[in-house]
Amino acid sequence: MQPAELSRLDELFADIHFYFNTVSNIQKILLKIKQINSADEEFMLIYKKYLKPIQKIDIVRDHLEHITDNRFKGKDRKGGSLKEPNMLGSLFGDVYNFCGDAVNLKDTFKMISELETDISNWDKENPLRNI
Repeated sequence: MQPAELSRLDELFADIHFYFNTVSNIQKILLKIKQINSADEEFMLIYKKYLKPIQKIDIVRDHLEHITDNRFKGKDRKGGSLKEPNMLGSLFGDVYNFCGDAVNLKDTFKMISELETDISNWDKENPLRNI
């Protein structure tokens, strides 16, 4: 690869990392809203729909950010075995894989867009006043 190609590749992986951090913050926001609105059945349906996919992205982010915290030894944050210990960041098509935990980036963009729509529609009926 030429230096310009490596620079673009560095930018791509930096953008992916930034995106993962953003999704991780969305997870924190959803948890905060849940603390305030856990009795709201409509919100809880939204929360349950999106929590697992967002947590999956957060696991990949965690692997990426904590690569020196036992990831080289094949361990996750809780000391369990990684699915693919030698997979330290791969992008094949739309799928980003780190340590065997993979996410389809195109699908996650769609999912976050749908979450935005669902939260926006919910908020029209239940304005977030206590956050």
